[in-house]
Amino acid sequence: MKYIIGLVGMLLPLLSINAQIKNTATIISGKVISASGNLPLRGVSVTLAQQKSTTYTDDSGAFTFSLTSANEILTVSHIGFYSQRIPVSINMSLPLLITLQDSTVKLDEVVVNTGYQYIPKERATGSFVHIDNELLNRRVSTNILDRLEGVTSGLIFNPGSTQNGSRPSNEKLGITIRGRSSIDEKVNADPLIVLDNFPYEGDINNINPNDIESITVLKDAAAASIWGARAGNGVIVITTKKGRMNQPLQIEFSSSFTTGKKPDLFYSSNFLQSSDYIDAEKFLFDKGYFNSDISNTTSRPPLSPAVEIFAKVRAGSLSQTEANSLLDELKKNDVRNDFSKYVYRKSAKQQYSISLHGGSSLTSYFLSVGYDKNAENLIRNSFERFTLNSLNNFTPFKNLVITAGI
Repeated sequence: MKYIIGLVGMLLPLLSINAQIKNTATIISGKVISASGNLPLRGVSVTLAQQKSTTYTDDSGAFTFSLTSANEILTVSHIGFYSQRIPVSINMSLPLLITLQDSTVKLDEVVVNTGYQYIPKERATGSFVHIDNELLNRRVSTNILDRLEGVTSGLIFNPGSTQNGSRPSNEKLGITIRGRSSIDEKVNADPLIVLDNFPYEGDINNINPNDIESITVLKDAAAASIWGARAGNGVIVITTKKGRMNQPLQIEFSSSFTTGKKPDLFYSSNFLQSSDYIDAEKFLFDKGYFNSDISNTTSRPPLSPAVEIFAKVRAGSLSQTEANSLLDELKKNDVRNDFSKYVYRKSAKQQYSISLHGGSSLTSYFLSVGYDKNAENLIRNSFERFTLNSLNNFTPFKNLVITAGI
């Protein structure tokens, strides 16, 4: 018993010393600054992970906290900056100097090309839409107008062709920008196409979309102050890719292959079965509907196979038994099967493009070669195109650029 009391008496001082160490807190101080400008940051969150305590920096970027454990992880975070995790201990040198890196991304300034000059978006008057290269390449097509559909507000596509009268003959492109400037069908109603700062009167289908860097669509009267009355229907400004000065040779290659299914001719319910169609022709034949066509020996209008059979039976050149056999064969036939087999096919569209560009201190060059081959759903409807584009710029001295292009 005496020995136990003595041992307890020896341990009590040690426990008291240990308790004093645990109750002693180390004051840690520091300062948070930004990497750009070394400016103090106010309101930065400083958190101790184990102690689960948080403090914030003051106007001078300074902070203090009490560290009760030997080792701790300090998390420093602020809006617009990358967070940092720093190990701290009671033996480290003070005060701390913490530098936060800026995490904000500077947006590229949008520059509007009017075909006459480049101006910042803030200075551009009127209404316009800017389509950059990334947005332009979201859709795969050999026609540049197809790539504008669905991504350009105010640009209306008029399907069909001028041959069947579905749109006026003065709308060759099949597009309008915010309506038309004139109702006179003798006046060109197409928007003005400006290619690399010059009006382009050629076929827009000849322009390879892979050679285009950006497109700006000018949609109101502000464009007329630049291009005159011809811009009354809107302006589509196309900027092609170019080489850059002081750039080594760059080679780019792109290819795409798109395929589509055959049209489903049996999808629509607006069709009669062959047997029902022949029964309808029989009803009309008995009422004399085809008599004038049968007796017409001058222009000889075409007759369906069933009507010809009915006429031969009435004329006595074909027996009813033979006619019924021929009609049964016709009722088993569906012309949609023949169309699907001999007229339609799966579509396949191929596109290949390779370009070389670069430049020296005085010159820049861009050369591209493209090949496109499309097989449409209708057999023998195909499209094949080979394009070559070359553009060279020479700058002998400041403010003078000599351009040669093919």
